[in-house]
Amino acid sequence: MSFYRALQHFSNNARHIGKQSIMKLLLAFSLSIFILFAHAQKLSLPALKDSIKKVMEEKHIPGIMIALVNTDSVIWAGGIGMADLEKKIRVTENSLFRIGSISKSFAALAILKLIGENKFRLTSKLADLAPEIPFKNPWENIAPVRVINLLEHTAGFDDMHFANFENEEGSRRSTLQQALQHVNTLRSRWKPGTRMSYSNPGYAILGYIVEKYSGMKYEDYIAKVVFAPLQMTQTNFEYATQAPYAKGYSFDGKNYHEALPVAINGNAAGAISSCATDMANYVRMYLNQGRVDTLQLFPAAIFRDIESSHSTLAGEAGMHTGYGLANYSKMIGKKVKEYFRGHNGGINGFTSDFGYSRTWKVGYAISCNYEGGTGRIAGLVVQYLLQGKTSEEPSPHQLNKKLLAGYEGTYVLNSNRNEILKFGEDVMATANLYIRNDTLFYHEFLSPRTALIPVTDFQFRKKGELAPTFMVTHDEGADVCFNGTDCLIRVSPAKIWTLRIAIGLTLVLGLSLVPFVISWIVMAMVRKLSVRELLIRSLPLMAFLSFALMLYATANLLDLKNIVTGSKINGLTLTIFISSLLLPLFAFAAILTAVMNFSHVRSRLAWSYVFASAAGFCFLSLWLYQYGWIGLRMWTY
Repeated sequence: MSFYRALQHFSNNARHIGKQSIMKLLLAFSLSIFILFAHAQKLSLPALKDSIKKVMEEKHIPGIMIALVNTDSVIWAGGIGMADLEKKIRVTENSLFRIGSISKSFAALAILKLIGENKFRLTSKLADLAPEIPFKNPWENIAPVRVINLLEHTAGFDDMHFANFENEEGSRRSTLQQALQHVNTLRSRWKPGTRMSYSNPGYAILGYIVEKYSGMKYEDYIAKVVFAPLQMTQTNFEYATQAPYAKGYSFDGKNYHEALPVAINGNAAGAISSCATDMANYVRMYLNQGRVDTLQLFPAAIFRDIESSHSTLAGEAGMHTGYGLANYSKMIGKKVKEYFRGHNGGINGFTSDFGYSRTWKVGYAISCNYEGGTGRIAGLVVQYLLQGKTSEEPSPHQLNKKLLAGYEGTYVLNSNRNEILKFGEDVMATANLYIRNDTLFYHEFLSPRTALIPVTDFQFRKKGELAPTFMVTHDEGADVCFNGTDCLIRVSPAKIWTLRIAIGLTLVLGLSLVPFVISWIVMAMVRKLSVRELLIRSLPLMAFLSFALMLYATANLLDLKNIVTGSKINGLTLTIFISSLLLPLFAFAAILTAVMNFSHVRSRLAWSYVFASAAGFCFLSLWLYQYGWIGLRMWTY
């Protein structure tokens, strides 16, 4: 009923009906208006595209390829924006984008295909399958590295090191050679099968295992068992900067910069390029548990394994929302976060994401030729796909305060992805767990606290989530908690705060030296301060500036557009190397000259200030030394 007809009907009949009937008609009229309003609010595909364009403008995303599907059909497969800014080539449904780590999901399917052919099992040992791959695992006798650990990143291996990131030989380097490039990362830092730490080298090894046990080149096997049956006719392991390939970009605030076309050591980890039409078929296959139209490409039963986290303490305890077989849970939405599964990806110049929900029978794939992420766009896509449908949050479990009281305390991250960054995470990646007013709170350092809603005695979800993503347990006598895929271990808060205060005071003293040194230089120029005393007072500032320069260069090197340059001697890597050497040099020179020249200084207060600063930077140097940062040559790391 249209608004006009409803109004006309009400007007013509109002005088002929009784009071009770009028009330009924008013109710019906109100309901009509509500339905019409709700219908008007339904998000259309053109409206979705307009919303995505606004986000692209705000985030400076040149172009995006996108596929929206349900179990039965492709809702839309196409593109928005530019695939090539210079040549003004627009994104189409056939433009090829690098999908980065989404490539891992193809490797997992290949492994499961070979398992189905009885070539090996998820529990097969790496040492048995590929003895030619050297790795170190102090727990090999009781907890060997297995196929499942490589798939779920639970072997304890470090992520790619800078020196081994880029595959400069490209397709000429075999999967075995690619895997062997990462030998210096293949050391279990904790007992395999306890916690997850994202490690690309594990998938480089899986690519080799696929090749070894299929008898085919890895890329050819993926094409045979996945690409061809799904009619992913354009998807491949190549990347170029000419059409139909989209160019990748970064944005510096003013200008776009074309990303380097880098090949990585580990095709299985992140080398695939695909387009919207092909990814639509791929996502539909997941939605239908291995089937697309009439083709049952993979047994439906394997998706229970794909979509569950097994080989962590959390997975063993029944919390399966973590990382599965190249597949993990995503909570997407504003008020109630709908439960999707899938994977994302990031590689020079590109960020990607794919997700699907069997509950709502919809899925999506997104890739943009920009390094800024796809999170907001994924939120818009899910809003469109669900059209206002939401799930109800499960009823909370009774909080068992008696059981949980023993877990209250301070925790620090103990599943570091990049061991080289542990020096900062040991100080900053901490959280407090405590009970207040019958609620368990998780409070990360320098972040708002989060209320945890009990699902079981030891598993929790956050407000708006539909499944548990947090749990507490024990690991060989230590209290640990899992926040998503992060594993944190309980530590002494006094130790953490002592370290924070010592480092914080050192940096405050160093920063405060800047105006003082400027004034001391002026005093030296007018001969109110000797050159010797100026030198004594200035050395701690040199240590501070060296540390600041090291952090600045490191932050820039970790930027996606620069990360591949870490394998080369360049401005950033040389800055890290030189400044990390100058830091202890200036620090110990400062404290030595301060002691030796104690009798020559005019101001004991200034001397105490300088001495405290120098002592702080000596401590900072020793602290960094134990993490391998003094004289760090990134190009060999």
